[in-house]
Amino acid sequence: MARTKAFDIEEALEKAMNAFWSRGYASTSVHDLVEAMQIQRGSLYGTFGDKQTLFRLAYERYDARRQKGMQSARSPVDAICAWFRKLVEEGCAENGARGCFIVNTALELEMHDEAMRGSVAKSLSSIEAFFFDNIRAGQQDGSIDEAVDARKTAQSMLSSVIGLRVLSRSRPERALLQNIADSAVAPIL
Repeated sequence: MARTKAFDIEEALEKAMNAFWSRGYASTSVHDLVEAMQIQRGSLYGTFGDKQTLFRLAYERYDARRQKGMQSARSPVDAICAWFRKLVEEGCAENGARGCFIVNTALELEMHDEAMRGSVAKSLSSIEAFFFDNIRAGQQDGSIDEAVDARKTAQSMLSSVIGLRVLSRSRPERALLQNIADSAVAPIL
């Protein structure tokens, strides 16, 4: 008969996500995870497998949350502007120094970890698609000029997101982050 877990798996995964997000994969030891998750080492391995599997689960949790946050009933321009406002607010928040789990993972990736490279590429592509789809929708409803190159602008916005997230770790200055956000959305206003 299997023993019931003495801990909440979702809560433990949330704590693991926060540990990895704050420290990165390489700098987060199994000991750090056990302490953060408030579980025994055997429970970590028994429930989540190994550190790499736990990292992937934590990454997927973060990415699912990000995707849900991008869903919007707003107009295309408002959806994009709101996303950049949120990035500035998060970047200036007390815990903004952690940056973005996706961007942090992209910067830390080992070249041989093909699966994580694929996950990060998919996440970044979905952010670009969010911008592209909203730009095209805005062009269709007349709120964004047809002359705007939707693909190039979406790619530029993605680059701005990455820059904002990296800078929020070392220079969480509101004016700096706001200037970058303003420049990113300028082509669609």
